Amino acid sequence: MTRKSKLLILAIFALIGGGAAYFGAGMTNSEGQVEASDAIEASDDYTRLAMEADDRQTLLTLSGGPDGTEITLTERALMAMPHVYIKTKNEFVDDVTTFSGPLARDVMALLDVDGSSVVLTAVNDYSVEVPLEDFVKYDVVFAMAADGERFSRRDKGPLWVIYPMSDFPELQDPVYNARLIWQLVKVELK
Repeated sequence: MTRKSKLLILAIFALIGGGAAYFGAGMTNSEGQVEASDAIEASDDYTRLAMEADDRQTLLTLSGGPDGTEITLTERALMAMPHVYIKTKNEFVDDVTTFSGPLARDVMALLDVDGSSVVLTAVNDYSVEVPLEDFVKYDVVFAMAADGERFSRRDKGPLWVIYPMSDFPELQDPVYNARLIWQLVKVELK
């Protein structure tokens, strides 16, 4: 079974109401490990957030490929994907923060086409082109929550592109800060 098939099955699973229990137990940090106490807390947070997910409004549109494929993802579809936790700091937060959401590479896998870069676009039309390699080299997250609280539109939400800035010295460059786009609404594969 391909990765895309697995992700689609997981999305369908969540849409019919089974996602919270499955994904609550399957979250990891950027090192792929979860301590027992963190897993219980993460599971509770995730279950609460998943149950509140809306399946009516599109949060993210993916597009690209030679045939112009376009996929729209609702909050519930994004919540259905496996989520990871990344503890990091960046110039837009005061302290180390735990961000959670699906990995950017998993979201992009839904397009099932190759490309070399993506254009990330915010609700205010701010956009930045990012090498697709970033999503492979780093655990870039399309964060939906920080410290267990969902983002509102007033607070960089509902999606904020987060790099594991604290884990890699090379990410301290202003080029990467410009890629921390919040209020993400569109990703176009180039």
